[in-house]
Amino acid sequence: MQNAIKTDWFKASTKRACAAIETAAPTPHGRARLLPSRPRFDLRLQSHPARAAAAVSAILIALSATAQAQDSEAQWQAWRAHRAASLAASNGWTTLIGLVWLQPGVTHAGGDPTNYALLPPGRAPASVGTFIRDGRAVRFDAAPGANITINGQPATSANLVSDANDSPSIVRVGDISIVVIERGERIGLRIRDTQAPTRVHFHPPDAYPYDVAWRLHAKFEPFLLPKKLKIADVTGNVQEMESPGSLVFNCGGREYRLDALTEAGETNFFIIFHDQTAGQTTYHSGRFLYAPKPGPDGGVTVDFNYAYSPPCAFTPYATCPLPPQENWLPLEVKAGELAPAGHKGRE
Repeated sequence: MQNAIKTDWFKASTKRACAAIETAAPTPHGRARLLPSRPRFDLRLQSHPARAAAAVSAILIALSATAQAQDSEAQWQAWRAHRAASLAASNGWTTLIGLVWLQPGVTHAGGDPTNYALLPPGRAPASVGTFIRDGRAVRFDAAPGANITINGQPATSANLVSDANDSPSIVRVGDISIVVIERGERIGLRIRDTQAPTRVHFHPPDAYPYDVAWRLHAKFEPFLLPKKLKIADVTGNVQEMESPGSLVFNCGGREYRLDALTEAGETNFFIIFHDQTAGQTTYHSGRFLYAPKPGPDGGVTVDFNYAYSPPCAFTPYATCPLPPQENWLPLEVKAGELAPAGHKGRE
């Protein structure tokens, strides 16, 4: 009975989150925070011991659920701190300063404006060297005196390993590093700078207040055969990603579906979704989310508090995938990360 009471309490809280957009209370920051009403009990139960015991039990269960929610919020706060540190790390998304697509043949790189792959003038040698593309292979030849390292070792020439591998080659000169990336048929150079202004002046993004009501129960419905979803990215490239099935959940009395994606080496489902907060309070192209794979009963917890902005919210040099049409939700998910200040929806 106690488990049933706890389940009913969370169901009621979820129903409020999905349906109470009109009744959301403002916060000091002007954002809506959903305030779950407290369970109400009739305390005039002295003459009904059984009812009184049930009421006390319900109160204890509600208090236990509140304690669990507080534990969940503490875990979420720790995750937010880790995410902020990751964004601002020496190899985080805020360090990106360039993306150069390689044509067959020779591409010159350096701080002189005549270079096709332009590095920060004054902080990189006028000529760092050349990247030579031959088919899908890329070789780097360093310019004399450029003081180049590749994977931490002094080098003058090397065949480079792209990010299609777990350990790509890292060409480094001072604070600047260059990695070969592969995106479909295209091959490019991703350039980072640990002193990039976007990193030096980085401020962690805000988020909606944690709300346990947006921790939803979903049912995993596998496809008969894994489906290939065509996922476009912000550069116009389209790739196929495998979806093993849909996550089906109820919100406000309506059923919604999200097609889950699988990634090599990832134990959780990856979800790219768009909802009606996009371009208003959250990043305009959509958000990312991970969810655990189903248990024996096919149940999956989808916690929208952990929804976050794609790398393109922090740099124009990322190649972010966009939500497939299947994952455009006709509802406002007022949970998770907000768009960074200065982006559409936060201007």
